[in-house]
Amino acid sequence: MTKTISQLLTVSTLTAAALVAGAPDAAQAQPACSPPPPVYASKWRIRNAAVQQNTGQWVLREMDFCADPACNQPLGGLAIDSGDSRSWSLPENAFDNDTSTLWKTFDADVAGQSWIGMEFPTNVQVRGLYIKTDNVVYSVDAIYVEYFDGSDWITADYFDSVPSGSELTYDVKVRDAFPVSWRIRNAEVQANSGQWVLREIDFCADPECTEALADGTAVDSGDSRTWSPPEYAFDDDTSTFWKTFDTDVAGQSWLGMDYDTLTPVHGLYLKTDNVVYSVGSIYVEYYDLIADEWVTAEVIDSIPSGSELTYGIGCPPPN
Repeated sequence: MTKTISQLLTVSTLTAAALVAGAPDAAQAQPACSPPPPVYASKWRIRNAAVQQNTGQWVLREMDFCADPACNQPLGGLAIDSGDSRSWSLPENAFDNDTSTLWKTFDADVAGQSWIGMEFPTNVQVRGLYIKTDNVVYSVDAIYVEYFDGSDWITADYFDSVPSGSELTYDVKVRDAFPVSWRIRNAEVQANSGQWVLREIDFCADPECTEALADGTAVDSGDSRTWSPPEYAFDDDTSTFWKTFDTDVAGQSWLGMDYDTLTPVHGLYLKTDNVVYSVGSIYVEYYDLIADEWVTAEVIDSIPSGSELTYGIGCPPPN
């Protein structure tokens, strides 16, 4: 079994009480803004988050778990793997500082099935990862970094867009959440019309929303029209709008952005429409890649109609 250290994003003190009542169809985030504590474990591994579609085989020329993000301090231990390598491609070949040898496994035809790691003589903190990938036929483009807590493997970090034929160093973090999509969802009924309009919206990297996160695909609950699609809410044009017709039920309507990569959000910008097409309370939610579910990060109440608004989301971003 694999799980995250928390699987839940933090939530601000302002909205913590509102979350007690719960958001239907979404997990609840925990009200804590302190960073996760350092993790020390005797086993660490990387695991394929994507299928190797060409051959079902995964090759690494070299790798190291490191005590520092720059990987100047590699950690030594016993190499281990998922068990489908061969006598000539054992896991220790990936840690021998010899690029003429390699680790090769034959079980990468299923996402999450292949892994290589190290068992250390004592608990260690891994803060960096070095890998030397092979050609595209034997590479996977997304990996989990995980540690063993004595009973379960816990996902600490995730890297996508891992290039083949490359020498790479990653700063390994222990993450509380793995958000790849964000949305807002109606926490109450639109009693006037059952319809919800937004003139503009942005999910942002900062609480003040000076850094809009626009590199994604606009998505919604599916009841907008061709003349009011979700992308109109993200186009910086207030003459267009998103309009949905399913807001006669609380929790049924939503509008969001699919980023397809880890994307923390710390701010939300809204330009609401008139009172006939506005909702006064919303859930702000993210889809967690590891938990495989929507998680409520915030509940925002008393949202005025016909207004331009900016809200901080969750904890402030780290300096």
